[in-house]
Amino acid sequence: MQSNKKSIKVPGGFKLILIFLFVLSLLYFTITNVSEGLSASEILASTLLLSIPLALLNFSVWLIVTAKRQKRINGRLSFRTLRHIHWTPRIAGIILAAFIASFSFDVFSSREYTLEILVGFLIHSIPSIVIGIIVFLSWKNDQIGFWAFLFISLIFTTVILKNPEMILGYILLFIGPMICTSILYWLGWKWGRGVK
Repeated sequence: MQSNKKSIKVPGGFKLILIFLFVLSLLYFTITNVSEGLSASEILASTLLLSIPLALLNFSVWLIVTAKRQKRINGRLSFRTLRHIHWTPRIAGIILAAFIASFSFDVFSSREYTLEILVGFLIHSIPSIVIGIIVFLSWKNDQIGFWAFLFISLIFTTVILKNPEMILGYILLFIGPMICTSILYWLGWKWGRGVK
């Protein structure tokens, strides 16, 4: 039994690579913020905020690789991995919606009239509201989550094509986590039926 547990673990080197990529990504965004002349408190707040989707991306990649390895070695997934596959995309969707909603608050720094600020806030909140609706609709149906998050990641990809100078940031903060969320919904749909 003990050898079976050891055979399904992801190699430690892979975890180190993910940690290294996480730190490297945060360093990239921190250097970008420093070059834009942000204050130390703004850089700290930005780093903490940006660490959320980066951690989500790295954990999702680790979970996908772990699940694939378990399926290949044992022909099935452990109950614990199945539960992670069930809950991670749902929690990831909520986190992504909240992360994207945090960008809506920048309208309050403008000097517009109250009604214009409210309309701007609502318009900026549309992507997070859509993601929240998708999470709600896919709560009991992984297939909806798979297709919806795949579609949203394609929409964000079209945004990248319009802003190629921001390609790395969009991939790390938006597209990567959304594609991983889509893959996790797919794994739940195909491999995790009946797990809650």
